Amino acid sequence: GGESASTSHVCGSEIETDRCPDPGKIRRMNWNQIRLLPRAVASREHVRTAPREPGVYIWFREDEPVYLGKAAILRDRLGTHRRTSTSPSKSTLRATVGAMVTGQPRKTLREKGRYVEAEAQVIDTYLDGCELAWVTTATPADAALLERSLINEWRPPLNLA
Repeated sequence: GGESASTSHVCGSEIETDRCPDPGKIRRMNWNQIRLLPRAVASREHVRTAPREPGVYIWFREDEPVYLGKAAILRDRLGTHRRTSTSPSKSTLRATVGAMVTGQPRKTLREKGRYVEAEAQVIDTYLDGCELAWVTTATPADAALLERSLINEWRPPLNLA
């Protein structure tokens, strides 16, 4: 298949559909640009349209960014977040949402080693209410730099939990 309509590359201040001739400009992307990225409901089906490229992904809830992450392969990492699992160890996002919705510290959930099925379903329901956007980068290192820059600028609440 071809690229998803929601795959964006950012070059300087412009969101483009083609590769940025200067990938270093992606590192200077800011939250105003992130807010302009195309989004879709964070369904498992949408996650399957993510590119098999490095990048940064952003979870939105009620139009506000709540979590930001990086990936060497966007599709694989997003699939980990959307996979219904009773293990809190594979996805920091799922573990953080689990802590928020159950009232248990994330460390406690991870030490326990498993969610009960009802907890896993509550996490899925929360994620079902999110929208998801992503931007590809030239390399995983560029994704890490962009992630760090954006987290420092915006401080999404689930990244701070």
